[in-house]
Amino acid sequence: MRFIAHDPYADKAVAAELGIELVSIEELFARADVLTVNCPLNPATHHIVNAERLGLMKATAYFINTARGPIVDQKALTAALAGRPDRGAGLDACSSRNRPTPTTRSSSSTM
Repeated sequence: MRFIAHDPYADKAVAAELGIELVSIEELFARADVLTVNCPLNPATHHIVNAERLGLMKATAYFINTARGPIVDQKALTAALAGRPDRGAGLDACSSRNRPTPTTRSSSSTM
């Protein structure tokens, strides 16, 4: 198994020692089979997961958000999953303004 990550603050030497390849955020979205987001919510990370980045993901990739809900543009995620049974998302948190719709909650693509 190979690990890739994006972290602008990561120590490159430590990442290399752990066998983690540091890549740009765009490359991360494009290459990952399973992409997890684990970052704090701040002005720089609000909607860091947006339609453009979701559009870079492989057709069979899965997205997991264990960070704060507003890090993900919920409408963009819903659109990315719509009609795509080969894609999936696991959400530990959702934006209080954009909670998943009944359609999204009952989707086989969302947990």
